[in-house]
Amino acid sequence: MARHPGAVAETTLKSSFEECRSPSGAKATPRSLLDLIFSLSFLGRNRNEISQQLRLFLASIRRGLAVKRAKSVMLGSSILLLMFGINSAHATTSTTNLTEKHANKTVAVKLGSRVELALHSMYWQITVPPKSASLTSKGAPILKPIFPSPSAPVGCRIAGSGCGTQTWIFSASKVGLTHLVATRTTCGEAMKCTARNSRFSVTVKVSR
Repeated sequence: MARHPGAVAETTLKSSFEECRSPSGAKATPRSLLDLIFSLSFLGRNRNEISQQLRLFLASIRRGLAVKRAKSVMLGSSILLLMFGINSAHATTSTTNLTEKHANKTVAVKLGSRVELALHSMYWQITVPPKSASLTSKGAPILKPIFPSPSAPVGCRIAGSGCGTQTWIFSASKVGLTHLVATRTTCGEAMKCTARNSRFSVTVKVSR
């Protein structure tokens, strides 16, 4: 059975009102606007009421756009803050590189900075600072051995030469002095170390 035009208009009007009242305004479309105008006109609503309903409809659209804009702004701000935080972290964390040339010296570093000690022999063994020290070890050293081969540097072509680099990483976690000490007994293939080259030490002074 065909529905009365008035009933169809009432149903369309109710649906349009619901779309207008949608908090996000996501359902508000130009078709909804046409349906609203048609329904109000067919039911004989006066011009003021039609105008009021149209204002509600447009307000719902504006609210939906405002929500979308706010989400976009929040997302953009979050990305900028994250990028700024990462860049700031990289900018404020400096690294001090120590090698054999710093032997028996005192090196000053800032609190919170990074300290890397690289010694060029696989035979070095370091004494890890205690937990109360101003430097905190970041774990086992990074090993980069040079394997014996005809193409290896001179002095590294024989097995047992111990060529390569060991790198220990520390963080300057407290204010104070820490003595980094490394020792070795072998300085090459069947070669004993002398008193001069069997020990390495450097003092790191951490300050604010």
